Amino acid sequence: MTAETVAPTLSFSPIASCYDERYQAPTQLLMNCYDRLVTYGALPAQGVILDAGCGTGQMSLPLAERGYEIRGYDVSEEMVAAAQKKVAPNQHAKYMVGDVRKLPEQDGAVDAVIACKLLVHVSDWRNAVTELLRTLKSGASFIQLNDAVALENTVRDYFGKLANEAGFENRFLGLHPAKEYELVELLDKQGCSEVRVDVSDLSWSREISYGVILDQFKKRFFAEFWPIPVVEYERILEETARWVDRLPMGRNTVETIVPRLYVRAFRKS
Repeated sequence: MTAETVAPTLSFSPIASCYDERYQAPTQLLMNCYDRLVTYGALPAQGVILDAGCGTGQMSLPLAERGYEIRGYDVSEEMVAAAQKKVAPNQHAKYMVGDVRKLPEQDGAVDAVIACKLLVHVSDWRNAVTELLRTLKSGASFIQLNDAVALENTVRDYFGKLANEAGFENRFLGLHPAKEYELVELLDKQGCSEVRVDVSDLSWSREISYGVILDQFKKRFFAEFWPIPVVEYERILEETARWVDRLPMGRNTVETIVPRLYVRAFRKS
Protein backbone atom coordinates (compact mmCIF):
# COMPACT_ATOMS: atom_id res chain seq x y z
CA MET A 1 0.00 0.00 0.00
CA THR A 2 1.63 3.25 -1.11
CA ALA A 3 0.87 6.87 -0.33
CA GLU A 4 -0.84 7.15 -3.71
CA THR A 5 -3.36 4.41 -2.90
CA VAL A 6 -4.50 5.72 0.48
CA ALA A 7 -8.18 6.69 0.27
CA PRO A 8 -9.58 9.97 1.66
CA THR A 9 -11.00 7.80 4.43
CA LEU A 10 -8.60 5.04 5.41
CA SER A 11 -9.96 1.50 5.18
CA PHE A 12 -8.73 -1.26 7.47
CA SER A 13 -9.82 -4.03 5.08
CA PRO A 14 -6.22 -5.25 4.55
CA ILE A 15 -5.95 -6.30 8.22
CA ALA A 16 -9.60 -7.07 9.00
CA SER A 17 -8.95 -10.80 9.48
CA CYS A 18 -6.36 -10.18 12.19
CA TYR A 19 -7.47 -6.80 13.55
CA ASP A 20 -8.62 -8.16 16.91
CA GLU A 21 -5.18 -9.70 17.47
CA ARG A 22 -3.66 -6.23 17.81
CA TYR A 23 -5.24 -5.27 21.10
CA GLN A 24 -8.55 -5.24 22.87
CA ALA A 25 -9.62 -3.27 25.91
CA PRO A 26 -10.95 -5.61 28.62
CA THR A 27 -14.73 -5.76 28.42
CA GLN A 28 -15.19 -5.08 32.13
CA LEU A 29 -13.14 -1.88 31.87
CA LEU A 30 -15.31 -0.74 28.98
CA MET A 31 -18.39 -1.51 31.06
CA ASN A 32 -16.96 0.55 33.93
CA CYS A 33 -16.25 3.37 31.50
CA TYR A 34 -19.81 3.34 30.19
CA ASP A 35 -21.10 3.35 33.78
CA ARG A 36 -19.09 6.54 34.35
CA LEU A 37 -20.47 8.12 31.20
CA VAL A 38 -24.01 7.39 32.38
CA THR A 39 -23.25 8.76 35.85
CA TYR A 40 -21.82 11.97 34.40
CA GLY A 41 -24.78 12.36 32.05
CA ALA A 42 -22.82 11.87 28.84
CA LEU A 43 -24.56 8.61 27.95
CA PRO A 44 -28.22 7.68 28.42
CA ALA A 45 -29.08 4.55 30.38
CA GLN A 46 -30.68 3.16 27.20
CA GLY A 47 -31.15 4.32 23.63
CA VAL A 48 -29.66 4.32 20.14
CA ILE A 49 -25.86 4.55 19.91
CA LEU A 50 -24.06 5.33 16.65
CA ASP A 51 -20.61 3.73 16.50
CA ALA A 52 -18.68 5.88 14.00
CA GLY A 53 -15.85 3.95 12.35
CA CYS A 54 -17.01 0.84 14.17
CA GLY A 55 -14.27 -1.50 12.99
CA THR A 56 -14.95 -4.98 14.38
CA GLY A 57 -17.33 -3.66 17.02
CA GLN A 58 -14.89 -3.80 19.92
CA MET A 59 -16.15 -0.61 21.53
CA SER A 60 -19.90 -0.89 20.96
CA LEU A 61 -20.66 -4.59 21.45
CA PRO A 62 -20.45 -4.23 25.26
CA LEU A 63 -23.22 -1.63 24.92
CA ALA A 64 -25.28 -4.07 22.87
CA GLU A 65 -24.90 -6.54 25.75
CA ARG A 66 -26.54 -3.94 27.98
CA GLY A 67 -29.55 -3.55 25.74
CA TYR A 68 -28.62 -0.49 23.71
CA GLU A 69 -29.48 -0.39 20.04
CA ILE A 70 -26.24 -0.08 18.08
CA ARG A 71 -25.84 1.32 14.59
CA GLY A 72 -22.24 0.93 13.47
CA TYR A 73 -20.71 2.34 10.29
CA ASP A 74 -17.33 1.68 8.70
CA VAL A 75 -15.95 2.04 5.17
CA SER A 76 -14.49 -1.47 5.31
CA GLU A 77 -16.87 -4.22 4.25
CA GLU A 78 -14.58 -6.80 5.84
CA MET A 79 -14.50 -5.03 9.21
CA VAL A 80 -18.28 -4.64 9.20
CA ALA A 81 -18.71 -8.34 8.44
CA ALA A 82 -16.41 -9.23 11.35
CA ALA A 83 -18.42 -7.00 13.69
CA GLN A 84 -21.80 -8.34 12.59
CA LYS A 85 -20.58 -11.91 13.07
CA LYS A 86 -20.09 -11.19 16.79
CA VAL A 87 -23.65 -9.96 17.37
CA ALA A 88 -25.68 -12.32 19.55
CA PRO A 89 -29.25 -13.24 18.50
CA ASN A 90 -30.76 -11.28 21.38
CA GLN A 91 -28.78 -8.10 20.69
CA HIS A 92 -30.00 -5.11 18.70
CA ALA A 93 -26.83 -4.23 16.82
CA LYS A 94 -26.45 -3.63 13.11
CA TYR A 95 -23.09 -2.92 11.53
CA MET A 96 -23.16 -1.38 8.07
CA VAL A 97 -20.80 -0.17 5.37
CA GLY A 98 -20.95 3.60 5.35
CA ASP A 99 -18.94 6.79 5.23
CA VAL A 100 -19.15 8.89 8.39
CA ARG A 101 -19.12 12.01 6.23
CA LYS A 102 -22.49 11.09 4.72
CA LEU A 103 -24.68 8.80 6.78
CA PRO A 104 -28.16 7.40 6.01
CA GLU A 105 -29.52 8.69 9.33
CA GLN A 106 -32.24 11.24 10.01
CA ASP A 107 -31.43 14.47 11.82
CA GLY A 108 -31.45 13.94 15.58
CA ALA A 109 -31.88 10.17 15.25
CA VAL A 110 -29.41 8.90 17.85
CA ASP A 111 -28.86 9.29 21.59
CA ALA A 112 -25.06 9.27 21.48
CA VAL A 113 -22.17 8.93 19.04
CA ILE A 114 -19.03 7.06 20.02
CA ALA A 115 -15.85 7.24 17.98
CA CYS A 116 -12.61 5.40 18.66
CA LYS A 117 -9.49 6.60 16.82
CA LEU A 118 -11.67 7.63 13.89
CA LEU A 119 -10.82 11.20 12.97
CA VAL A 120 -7.12 10.56 12.53
CA HIS A 121 -8.05 8.42 9.50
CA VAL A 122 -10.52 10.82 7.81
CA SER A 123 -9.00 13.52 5.60
CA ASP A 124 -11.87 16.01 5.86
CA TRP A 125 -12.53 15.16 9.49
CA ARG A 126 -14.31 18.47 10.13
CA ASN A 127 -17.07 17.47 7.71
CA ALA A 128 -17.28 14.10 9.46
CA VAL A 129 -17.77 15.79 12.84
CA THR A 130 -20.47 18.06 11.43
CA GLU A 131 -22.28 15.06 9.97
CA LEU A 132 -22.08 13.10 13.20
CA LEU A 133 -23.44 16.04 15.16
CA ARG A 134 -26.34 16.22 12.70
CA THR A 135 -27.41 12.71 13.67
CA LEU A 136 -27.43 13.54 17.40
CA LYS A 137 -30.49 14.56 19.34
CA SER A 138 -30.32 17.87 21.17
CA GLY A 139 -28.60 17.27 24.51
CA ALA A 140 -26.94 14.06 23.30
CA SER A 141 -23.18 13.57 23.35
CA PHE A 142 -20.37 13.03 20.87
CA ILE A 143 -17.93 10.76 22.73
CA GLN A 144 -14.28 10.30 21.83
CA LEU A 145 -13.25 6.97 23.35
CA ASN A 146 -9.70 5.73 22.91
CA ASP A 147 -7.45 3.14 24.45
CA ALA A 148 -4.43 5.38 24.91
CA VAL A 149 -0.92 3.91 24.36
CA ALA A 150 -2.39 0.46 23.60
CA LEU A 151 -0.22 0.18 20.49
CA GLU A 152 2.76 2.21 21.70
CA ASN A 153 6.03 0.43 22.42
CA THR A 154 9.78 0.90 22.07
CA VAL A 155 10.01 -0.90 18.72
CA ARG A 156 7.26 1.23 17.24
CA ASP A 157 8.97 4.35 18.58
CA TYR A 158 12.21 3.31 16.89
CA PHE A 159 10.44 2.59 13.60
CA GLY A 160 8.70 5.97 13.84
CA LYS A 161 11.99 7.77 14.45
CA LEU A 162 13.47 6.20 11.31
CA ALA A 163 10.33 7.11 9.35
CA ASN A 164 10.65 10.72 10.49
CA GLU A 165 14.33 10.79 9.50
CA ALA A 166 13.35 9.47 6.06
CA GLY A 167 10.95 12.38 5.57
CA PHE A 168 7.68 10.61 6.42
CA GLU A 169 6.63 12.85 9.31
CA ASN A 170 3.17 13.74 7.99
CA ARG A 171 1.66 10.28 8.20
CA PHE A 172 -1.78 11.12 9.50
CA LEU A 173 -4.55 11.44 6.95
CA GLY A 174 -6.90 13.35 9.24
CA LEU A 175 -6.76 15.00 12.65
CA HIS A 176 -3.23 14.78 14.05
CA PRO A 177 -3.24 13.13 17.51
CA ALA A 178 -1.25 16.06 18.90
CA LYS A 179 -3.80 18.59 17.64
CA GLU A 180 -6.93 17.51 19.47
CA TYR A 181 -7.43 21.17 20.36
CA GLU A 182 -8.61 21.67 16.77
CA LEU A 183 -11.47 19.26 17.43
CA VAL A 184 -12.34 21.03 20.69
CA GLU A 185 -12.38 24.39 18.88
CA LEU A 186 -14.66 23.02 16.15
CA LEU A 187 -17.09 21.50 18.65
CA ASP A 188 -17.14 24.76 20.60
CA LYS A 189 -18.05 26.66 17.42
CA GLN A 190 -20.81 24.10 16.80
CA GLY A 191 -22.27 24.99 20.20
CA CYS A 192 -21.19 21.85 22.05
CA SER A 193 -20.13 21.88 25.69
CA GLU A 194 -17.67 19.43 27.21
CA VAL A 195 -18.85 16.94 29.82
CA ARG A 196 -15.95 16.13 32.13
CA VAL A 197 -15.66 12.39 32.76
CA ASP A 198 -12.87 10.98 34.93
CA VAL A 199 -11.68 7.55 33.77
CA SER A 200 -8.03 8.02 34.72
CA ASP A 201 -8.06 4.87 36.84
CA LEU A 202 -9.27 2.60 34.04
CA SER A 203 -6.07 0.96 32.83
CA TRP A 204 -4.71 -2.54 32.29
CA SER A 205 -1.37 -4.13 31.45
CA ARG A 206 -0.11 -6.61 28.92
CA GLU A 207 3.24 -8.00 27.88
CA ILE A 208 4.52 -8.26 24.32
CA SER A 209 7.81 -9.44 22.86
CA TYR A 210 9.80 -7.46 20.33
CA GLY A 211 9.59 -10.44 17.99
CA VAL A 212 5.80 -10.26 18.01
CA ILE A 213 5.93 -6.53 17.35
CA LEU A 214 8.21 -7.08 14.35
CA ASP A 215 5.74 -9.68 13.05
CA GLN A 216 2.99 -7.08 13.42
CA PHE A 217 5.03 -4.66 11.34
CA LYS A 218 5.48 -7.34 8.68
CA LYS A 219 1.68 -7.68 8.55
CA ARG A 220 1.41 -3.86 8.38
CA PHE A 221 -0.78 -3.73 11.46
CA PHE A 222 -0.08 -0.05 12.13
CA ALA A 223 -2.20 2.22 9.94
CA GLU A 224 -0.10 5.24 10.87
CA PHE A 225 2.65 3.91 8.61
CA TRP A 226 0.54 2.82 5.63
CA PRO A 227 1.28 6.00 3.65
CA ILE A 228 4.97 5.04 3.50
CA PRO A 229 5.80 3.52 0.07
CA VAL A 230 6.47 -0.22 0.17
CA VAL A 231 10.19 -0.03 -0.68
CA GLU A 232 10.85 2.57 2.02
CA TYR A 233 8.67 0.72 4.53
CA GLU A 234 10.60 -2.51 4.04
CA ARG A 235 13.94 -0.69 4.31
CA ILE A 236 12.90 0.93 7.61
CA LEU A 237 11.59 -2.39 8.91
CA GLU A 238 14.85 -4.16 8.06
CA GLU A 239 16.83 -1.49 9.91
CA THR A 240 14.47 -1.76 12.88
CA ALA A 241 14.88 -5.56 12.92
CA ARG A 242 18.67 -5.22 12.92
CA TRP A 243 18.42 -2.85 15.89
CA VAL A 244 16.24 -5.34 17.78
CA ASP A 245 18.62 -8.21 17.01
CA ARG A 246 21.53 -6.25 18.52
CA LEU A 247 19.78 -6.02 21.89
CA PRO A 248 20.92 -8.44 24.64
CA MET A 249 17.65 -10.42 24.49
CA GLY A 250 16.98 -9.64 20.84
CA ARG A 251 13.51 -10.59 19.69
CA ASN A 252 12.84 -12.27 23.03
CA THR A 253 12.89 -8.88 24.75
CA VAL A 254 9.56 -8.43 26.54
CA GLU A 255 7.97 -5.05 27.22
CA THR A 256 5.08 -4.36 29.59
CA ILE A 257 2.55 -1.90 28.19
CA VAL A 258 -0.03 -0.16 30.37
CA PRO A 259 -2.86 1.10 28.15
CA ARG A 260 -5.61 3.25 29.66
CA LEU A 261 -9.00 4.41 28.55
CA TYR A 262 -9.21 8.02 27.45
CA VAL A 263 -12.57 9.76 27.11
CA ARG A 264 -13.76 13.19 26.07
CA ALA A 265 -17.49 13.84 25.73
CA PHE A 266 -19.19 16.87 24.19
CA ARG A 267 -22.89 17.59 24.58
CA LYS A 268 -24.81 19.01 21.64
CA SER A 269 -26.85 22.10 22.46
